[in-house]
Amino acid sequence: MKKIFTIAAACGLFFTAANAQIQVTVTFDPTAGSANLMSATSVHMHSGGAVDTNSAWSYVIGSWGDPASPGAMTQTAAGFEFTFNPNVYYGAASNGPIPAGQNILRIGMVFRESGPCGGFGGNSTNCIEQKDNSNSDIFVNLATVPPSSTWSGVTVAIASSTKELAGEKMVVSAYPNPFNEILNVSYLVTEMPKDVNVSVINMLGQTVTTLVNGKQEAGLHNMQWDATDFNGNRVPVGTYFVRYVIDGKISTQKIVLNR
Repeated sequence: MKKIFTIAAACGLFFTAANAQIQVTVTFDPTAGSANLMSATSVHMHSGGAVDTNSAWSYVIGSWGDPASPGAMTQTAAGFEFTFNPNVYYGAASNGPIPAGQNILRIGMVFRESGPCGGFGGNSTNCIEQKDNSNSDIFVNLATVPPSSTWSGVTVAIASSTKELAGEKMVVSAYPNPFNEILNVSYLVTEMPKDVNVSVINMLGQTVTTLVNGKQEAGLHNMQWDATDFNGNRVPVGTYFVRYVIDGKISTQKIVLNR
């Protein structure tokens, strides 16, 4: 059984290659600050990522004037959202991919209307752009729990499922689902240290394997399961459950294995 871990400490996340699987959701509130894009119906995020926490724009994605450029956001009741895998997304830059063993830790971004300008920004002198209140680029630090933004109009969260239990939130995620070989498992420990048990259970309620059993520090933890049992044997296709027990609270997520 293969298990790859990342461990997050109270002061921030310490990333390993497994964290390349994490997805984040950027939410942009067009009514914030100068509200330049409050009436926009189509917005693109122009951004760049870096593998350290002091810079940004090392791997740039999004080209003004290109209608097919990545970064198109989805309009929601909260504004505009964009969900992506930082390593994969910024790894597609001309100077990508992201080097093995490194992860995007900081993002710089600006927003610009897309539809009214004939695509992603169109003519930069005619298109409306949104930066922060001081007309500076907006930066997000992914190495904190939760990710921190330099401007209140932008929030970033780990894209995961959230279970409400006993008045508290357990943030857990198992993806892709269905999966055929490797399952990515993520969960958040909100205080430190806490007893954590993460197991895979079959339809009969039998434990197929245990991924984690012991005390863990606060923060986001990630691992991979290669669909094998305690003895390293491949498990048959079918429906299973990932059972999370964190400080006595329990959450169960159904997963489907296809091959």
